[in-house]
Amino acid sequence: MLKENQYSEITRLADEILFSSGLLPARVAIVWLHVIREHPVFLKVYDILYIENKFIFHYRKILRSVHNRASLFKVLVKSILLSPVTQWSQVVQQLSTCDVLLVSHLLNAEQLSQEEDFYFADLAVKLRENGYKSQVAILDHTGMLFPRLSTQDCNNPHKLVLPRTLSLYEEWRNLKLLWIEYKSLIAKSDVEINQFKKKVLRYSASEALSSSSLSSLRIGEQVQRIVKITKPKIIITTHEGHAWERVIYNAVRESDPNIKCIGYTHAPIFEKQHAVKRSLTKGYNPDVIYTSGIVQKKQLENAELLNSIPVEVLGSGRFLGKHIKTTGSKNNKLTCLVIPEGIESEINTLFQFSLKCSLLLPKVKFIWRLHPMFSFEKLSSENGMYKTLPNNIILSNKSLQEDFEACEWVLYRGSSAVIQSVVAGLKPIYLHSSDEMKIDPIFEIKNWKSEVETVKDVQELFNSGAGNYVDYSQAKKYCLDMYTPLDYGLLVDTLRKMNSNE
Repeated sequence: MLKENQYSEITRLADEILFSSGLLPARVAIVWLHVIREHPVFLKVYDILYIENKFIFHYRKILRSVHNRASLFKVLVKSILLSPVTQWSQVVQQLSTCDVLLVSHLLNAEQLSQEEDFYFADLAVKLRENGYKSQVAILDHTGMLFPRLSTQDCNNPHKLVLPRTLSLYEEWRNLKLLWIEYKSLIAKSDVEINQFKKKVLRYSASEALSSSSLSSLRIGEQVQRIVKITKPKIIITTHEGHAWERVIYNAVRESDPNIKCIGYTHAPIFEKQHAVKRSLTKGYNPDVIYTSGIVQKKQLENAELLNSIPVEVLGSGRFLGKHIKTTGSKNNKLTCLVIPEGIESEINTLFQFSLKCSLLLPKVKFIWRLHPMFSFEKLSSENGMYKTLPNNIILSNKSLQEDFEACEWVLYRGSSAVIQSVVAGLKPIYLHSSDEMKIDPIFEIKNWKSEVETVKDVQELFNSGAGNYVDYSQAKKYCLDMYTPLDYGLLVDTLRKMNSNE
């Protein structure tokens, strides 16, 4: 597990490589150079740098290199076999002009038939109601072999799914750009005196030849094609500091330098989150950053490396004030909601810990709630530990509000659902591992929160009923300020100003 000083070292050196003169899209496309945040899942790809055993280091490096090359080969094969690529090109040519292009994400096939977007809510609808045309370009994360690409297929003329491959010629052309970048980074490493930086440069070079880096260039090219046809005044992407976001900003400006690029930070920002808090060289940054709430606006305005990029509050469709009811005091003082992230390792960490707690505290009920991407059937089939559970472990199949009403406590780590939990009046318990950096979405809340590391800590907390739970009103306000109501007028006013200046 990376320590805080190691994390700081990696972010500094990765930024140095990205801040070098003559920055080209192929280098920006290297996903590995964009250190997102301090979460252990995100940091797994960096811990190889601190392996002291040379045999293990080279073994891991070779294994990673083989994986990257195999992934690239699969992409090239798909580019030959998948016919939807041609179909998609035809659909793009048929698109109409628009005022705003939104870049969103497809998590499941059901989203295609929904009017509202998972990230942008009904923003596109409100724009149309105000006389502005919009188009949504969607990155496909479903893993479907033959995704529904066309606007006709998804029954929404305003949505278009980006295919996961271009033609063989186009993929090969982008791969050659990454190969040039690979050689450039290797050359830099050959003359580098500092041994650790030499290692970082060489690993960066290896990661240039990966399917993820190729994907960043592909997304930039696809969005550029859409922009050339639709000619939007504004493009809005989700904004978390990913490589593909930066590539898009540069690509659309190459097509039209007058396009206003907006990055939308739609989620909580963690304490040591990095890539979203720093700017790159001109052309790879958004013109303005929209946030989901007041909290994120303040955090970004205080970011030293953001170089004064304007930050404004757009709000969010996840506004909690009208959706979450405060549960109040009920006969649920010995019931705890367990909310892991949609990451398998995090599910296992929280569920296994709470299982140990349940055996030591038989009078306490633990309600396990899974992220929608997972199921208990799948979990138990992969891990026999979950097949036989004690009576005080309850698998939730109820709504989030119903679970809130049944519980007094909430056990969490990196899940943003803790924000809704606090608004509902639950007492949060953060599970921290002493060998890792904290991944607490509500790290700025100092009261109305307890922290545990062991089962004994939980036992003492439930037996005493104490803990650091004071000033609830302040904690609730903080969480409500994470997701403020969507301010449709902000974008409408921006469009009006742009039209008046034409």
